[in-house]
Amino acid sequence: MRMRAAIFLAAAVVGIAGSVWTFHRPPASMSTVIVGGSAAKGWFDQSGRGYIERALLSYGNAARVQFRIVNHAIPGARVLNPVVRRHFADWIPQGRGLVIIGWGLLNDVRRHTPPGRIGPIVHAEVGAALRARDVVLLVSPSATRSTFTIARHIQPAMWREEVQAAQSYQSPNVYVVNVMNPEKRWMLGHHVGYQAFMQGLWDPNTRGHQLASRILERRLEETWHNRVPRFRGRNPLSWL
Repeated sequence: MRMRAAIFLAAAVVGIAGSVWTFHRPPASMSTVIVGGSAAKGWFDQSGRGYIERALLSYGNAARVQFRIVNHAIPGARVLNPVVRRHFADWIPQGRGLVIIGWGLLNDVRRHTPPGRIGPIVHAEVGAALRARDVVLLVSPSATRSTFTIARHIQPAMWREEVQAAQSYQSPNVYVVNVMNPEKRWMLGHHVGYQAFMQGLWDPNTRGHQLASRILERRLEETWHNRVPRFRGRNPLSWL
């Protein structure tokens, strides 16, 4: 009788007729905030999401991560933005969240913001997120017509200021992804004119958002390896 019970239990575990029961882990959930300008907001993207949200959703589907996104990007906003400065600390998750800084920088180009003023502001934003024990993802602007023309020198200079400010923390909780340069290389390598990916001078169109999102998604896969980006370390401002 005991032997028959054991056999029945074993059959229940492996299933009947050779089928196997599988146990699926529920998707992880992560509060996510985006700050930036019109491209980060998804302007001129028919989906209404934009390249950052598109990439997050695709990565989340593969990695079983539910990014609960609140997009605070402001079309037309510069990095030097009083609304963002006033509300940034209230917007970001207070621990175990993801803060995405995705400034397009072209609004600063239009209003002649000196590149040297970009770094301190981004440094403060990254520091606030780290002190809240949130993971930080710094994303470059997507390529636009201005990237290839009037801003081809100043936009990369501003981006370098952002990168230096973020990396100065030497924290494993800060990730930096450049999608602008890979986009330019892709277009040049495929002999495709950038005009087909642009909406006017300052923004990508739907195709531009799609291209930038595919590049960003691949970089997230390479960086996070289909896992949830968890905050690491005891000292929130460094790797210690």
